Amino acid sequence: MARKKPDFRSLPHQAP
Repeated sequence: MARKKPDFRSLPHQAP
């Protein structure tokens, strides 16, 4: 889904 978005997979995604 993330086309024009930074690869969140690589970033330490912190879901609230």
